Amino acid sequence: MEEKYVNASVAWTQQFCRINSFLGAGKREVVFLAEKILKESCDANVTVYDADTEEPYIIAAKTCENPKFQLLLEGHLDVVSPEGMEHPFDAEIKDGILYGRGSVDMKGGCGSMLAAFVNACQKPLEGDLYLMFSTDEEYAGEEIKKALEKDYLPKVDFALIAEPTGGTMATAHKGEA
Repeated sequence: MEEKYVNASVAWTQQFCRINSFLGAGKREVVFLAEKILKESCDANVTVYDADTEEPYIIAAKTCENPKFQLLLEGHLDVVSPEGMEHPFDAEIKDGILYGRGSVDMKGGCGSMLAAFVNACQKPLEGDLYLMFSTDEEYAGEEIKKALEKDYLPKVDFALIAEPTGGTMATAHKGEA
């Protein structure tokens, strides 16, 4: 990925981490930030769903003629409680490491996927590309199901979820428990 997108990934991750997205107001704020970044950075179709609820979510789509595949980049911008943490939303970088609530699970992954999505939108695509950020993964995980049931998202050929897995790559998901 081009250096400007690597830098954007870090900057966008910091912006996401500075927002307390544990509760509804912060969830809305972080989703609207993602919407603003997308609309300013690329020509994808961007829609925020359930914007006036406690659990909004966003879907961006960049499609092409005669796609060879469909790829979804999916992540969540909600976090668990910051209770007991000192300065959970400072998003400071020390010795090359970003510290803050959600930096690993999973605002860092979302910042990276956002940068990859924006970068891909600047090039000719051979497949349809979708980006979805939810805000209910930590406690419910219903938004992705809702998006699929309501046909806001197609059933895709591939999905990339940047959920932390102990530093290893996984090629499947355990599914719903």
